Amino acid sequence: MNVDLAHAIDATRLENYLPIHEPETQALLPLVEKTPEREFLLKNRYENLSLDAKEVIEIIMNPPREFQDRLNIKNSKKITQGKLIEFLRAINPNKWKFIIIQLAFEEIKMFLREES
Repeated sequence: MNVDLAHAIDATRLENYLPIHEPETQALLPLVEKTPEREFLLKNRYENLSLDAKEVIEIIMNPPREFQDRLNIKNSKKITQGKLIEFLRAINPNKWKFIIIQLAFEEIKMFLREES
């Protein structure tokens, strides 16, 4: 992954969204100590996620242009679960059935809870 996974985990907590790229917010974020063991465990746990969960995380971390355009139309650059569900259903309704989306979200929540 090309981003700092610890900050990525903070950014994907939809219920606690903070715009981490703003300088004012950067000062408020806790410093996460990086250790080789922590990085290895995070990477190993990430690798064990399902492909659906990884795809959702990738969309959150690196939103495709069409998703960014949808956010701009709605006058909000914040990624919410509702907007994410709407986008996933729009790009491939046969693959992204509601149960698949919910299972991916639950898997990501478990991943994040284990990190806390």
